[in-house]
Amino acid sequence: MRTGHFRCYNYGSCRSADSRAIFQLTSVAPLCPECKRPLVLIPPKNNKQRLFVGIVGIVALCGLCVLAWKIMPKHSQTVVVGKGGGDFRISPSNQKVRLPDEIFADTRLAQLTSAALKGDAITVSKLHASGIDINGRGKNGVTPLHIALLNLNYQAFFILLDNGANPNIKAETGDTALTLSAIIPDHRFLASALKFDGKVDQLDARKETPLMLAASYALKDNVELLVKAGADVNARDARGNTPLIHVFQAMKPNVEIAKTLISSGARADDSNPAGLTAKDYAGAFDNPSLLEVFSK
Repeated sequence: MRTGHFRCYNYGSCRSADSRAIFQLTSVAPLCPECKRPLVLIPPKNNKQRLFVGIVGIVALCGLCVLAWKIMPKHSQTVVVGKGGGDFRISPSNQKVRLPDEIFADTRLAQLTSAALKGDAITVSKLHASGIDINGRGKNGVTPLHIALLNLNYQAFFILLDNGANPNIKAETGDTALTLSAIIPDHRFLASALKFDGKVDQLDARKETPLMLAASYALKDNVELLVKAGADVNARDARGNTPLIHVFQAMKPNVEIAKTLISSGARADDSNPAGLTAKDYAGAFDNPSLLEVFSK
């Protein structure tokens, strides 16, 4: 049994993040005893080689899960999101969804949201023209646009955008319609959010850009949309990770996404504060095909 020095650099921050301790290695990806998330092996200072012990990403629930959990009743819907190509589905235990009048204290705003969910663009336009703030807030700071997105109702999403809904407004969780749309497989949500003045490099609650989110969730179409819209392919999140590093922190890295980022100017040799590059993370999977992207 080996021992090594570890730091919690991979996901989030916790009380172990800035401390160094010795843990016994019993698995490929040891977990932080504080936050139970993957640890990064830190080589001794006198070791000339930057060693890396494989890390398999363990996924925290994304902002969409948090926001949906806060405003969706338990009897209504369960949101399950899988990072890196895992499951993404909304599985209602029955056909009921959270009604807008349970979200919005303003009955007219609830009426506008209900009309959008029903695809009634004419009523939405009339209510908006009558002076109703289409970006009005409800519980947890959500807007009608958030509700349309959480119901995966693209028609409602587009109707609201077409009537002036702002995709850059943050809910109390720190999530906007644009950042949330980056992790939805149906790329129409993201395409429309960008078309209607969505800020391509805005940050979510974890200081991650939409490109990082799409890369983490292995959503190739969304990555391509964001790159085409001018997203910063070398941006860094609060932990110093780049979009390319996010690709290989996913449970199922998408090589095509990595190729897209590199061909668009992503620097493969950029490292995070732990001294680890995207190639280091790719090497953790013991899959030679993942490393081929760095040899071209």
